[in-house]
Amino acid sequence: MPPQPYFLHEEEVARAGTRVMQSYQRTRWTDGQVYTWLRVTRQTGRGEGSSGLAFDQALPVPPPA
Repeated sequence: MPPQPYFLHEEEVARAGTRVMQSYQRTRWTDGQVYTWLRVTRQTGRGEGSSGLAFDQALPVPPPA
């Protein structure tokens, strides 16, 4: 099965951002059966300053050769 996208509604994303992480979880039940599932967790991001986005920057442009 091809990977499926994970969508978040815009109103669920805080101003500080959102981190979405996926990991496989595995456990063994008392009768010995193994259960595996994909876990998706969502946490608040680290804030606007750490996003790496760069807006309103004036960058020098080299003259044409």
